[in-house]
Amino acid sequence: MKSQKIYWTLSYVFVSLTLGMIIVHWNDLPDQVAMHFNAKGEPDRFGSKSELFIVPLIGAGLVFMMQWMNKKFIRINPSKLGAKTSEQLALTKNLTAQLALCISIILGYITYISMAVSMGQHQGLGKYFLVIAIGGM
Repeated sequence: MKSQKIYWTLSYVFVSLTLGMIIVHWNDLPDQVAMHFNAKGEPDRFGSKSELFIVPLIGAGLVFMMQWMNKKFIRINPSKLGAKTSEQLALTKNLTAQLALCISIILGYITYISMAVSMGQHQGLGKYFLVIAIGGM
């Protein structure tokens, strides 16, 4: 149970850091920033720098929704055949919290790369980002 709280807290910390990163570097950003990357990790769509706020807000919404679902819907139902044991329940809740943390880290990294590409400090996500991100989760 304690590790779940750590994962949820870290998830919100990463979302907050991502928002803070955008705010701190707002004046350094050009008007057009990379907003989408293709499968090779190359930017293929640019948009207004205000669109950068969409990604961390989606991340915060996903983390909040996953935490809410974790509390509301993942329960033991002893009346059904094949009901989860308390160990399975704890594992499921822990895995959900870990997944939320992974999502917040990945979305924060994508936002960072979007900003770096727009400022000319980076070329893109890299051609193996998708494989590493999915494989890492």
